[in-house]
Amino acid sequence: MTPLAGSLKTINITYRTPEETLLSTPEILPTSEPETPQITKTLTADDFPIFDAKPVKVTFVGWLIAAGKYPTAGSLYFRLLKNGVSIWYYSGTVYAGYFWTLHTFFFDVKVGDVLAVKLWSNQTDSYWDYKAFQIQLTRVFPVSQRLLSPFKIASLAAHPVLTLGNPSVATTESLRVYVGDAITVSTTSPLDWKIGYAGTYGVCRIYYGDIFSYPVYLYISMTYRPHYIRNWLPTKIVTRGWRTDGL
Repeated sequence: MTPLAGSLKTINITYRTPEETLLSTPEILPTSEPETPQITKTLTADDFPIFDAKPVKVTFVGWLIAAGKYPTAGSLYFRLLKNGVSIWYYSGTVYAGYFWTLHTFFFDVKVGDVLAVKLWSNQTDSYWDYKAFQIQLTRVFPVSQRLLSPFKIASLAAHPVLTLGNPSVATTESLRVYVGDAITVSTTSPLDWKIGYAGTYGVCRIYYGDIFSYPVYLYISMTYRPHYIRNWLPTKIVTRGWRTDGL
């Protein structure tokens, strides 16, 4: 008789250090939508997180962050493009003398995708001078079997960690851990269950880039650039798969 319980599986996850650029000379934002995006990123295999034992299924989210300043109060306009197709357009208000940090999230990205952000303003003196990029993960299915026992998210880390400019973390959002479809737990600490199962969203989801309703988030600050948000992300998942037949 084939055992119902599979072998214990440990998945260690390493996230890539964010790519950051701080312009030596700020670039003035145009007062109408530019033909060419200011920020473009073509994804390669080296951009994605590293697994020592890859999950059966996982969804990746690309983060593009831009930042700058508005000497005069005005509106910041932005358009997101994925593989040349517009996926989001919006605008936000920036106060006079404030720095702005725009976070953009591209859901379900793959090698070869081209991510881009267009920026423009209704003022002639506003500018951008900083950009960053990182790929995060969400909706993790560690094994092919539906049931998991035991299931443990053994460690977490907050990402991205930015260093250029004058950075400050505005907020770090908790990881949502799923034990089945209906039960969710918000956590920043390692969690351990004796039994559970991966439902519609896998065993965990990130907030910014997945649960959060919009693919953009704008923060302004009198002092910091970038003034940025982060997610708590899993860095180690331990689980044992179970066969579903015969149960």
